[in-house]
Amino acid sequence: MARDIVPLNQETHANLKLKDGNDFAHIANDNIVPLVVYEFMLAASEFPIIFIKTQDNRFQPAALLGLKRGDNLFVEEGKWVGNFIPGIAATYPFRLLPNPQDQNQLFVAIDQNSTLLSEDDGEPLFNEDKSETEVFKKRKEAVSKYFEFNHITETFCQLLMDMDLLTSRDLNLDLNGEKLTIQSVYLIDDQKLHDLSDEKFLELRKQGFLAGIYAHKNSLNQVRRLAEMSIARG
Repeated sequence: MARDIVPLNQETHANLKLKDGNDFAHIANDNIVPLVVYEFMLAASEFPIIFIKTQDNRFQPAALLGLKRGDNLFVEEGKWVGNFIPGIAATYPFRLLPNPQDQNQLFVAIDQNSTLLSEDDGEPLFNEDKSETEVFKKRKEAVSKYFEFNHITETFCQLLMDMDLLTSRDLNLDLNGEKLTIQSVYLIDDQKLHDLSDEKFLELRKQGFLAGIYAHKNSLNQVRRLAEMSIARG
């Protein structure tokens, strides 16, 4: 189902309700989803963390959830089957976005095509007087925190770029005799990290980014796990 992201409006969406359920059908065909750096430690225990290049030539860390495009090994029949849920999925169908007319202003947006939203079933987002319910306040707080973590992640990625630590790699796998290559993912280069000056290494430590770097490196062991999951699923 195509996503339709629109600003949440107290007038237009006065009767909107949020269902409580494990419904992740919206990412069932996404084998790569964005991560923020604070998630790396938990994410590394389940799936590989890679970096992808965005359209504006920046880098975005991401969880590799499947070995083939359109195949998410952590969603079965719309349900999440892993332990750790990336924040981008856990906060869905809400987003906090900057106002195109004023980047200093933010607004809460929703995917109004989401099956988690309804006017018939679930917990209301607004009271009868159009004030925010506790359910919505908690969700808004969650997306606000995610937005802040995303800014920290942008700083993290910019530092990796400035220090030239990211290198393009192809991941080559053998799935029961089928040769599979995941092309042009970006990883932190071991040798470049080792060769950093003391000053630059200290900068990464002061920013609190070393834990994320080592979590990324350890997470690459999960590629084998994805291969085993893919074979098991057939």
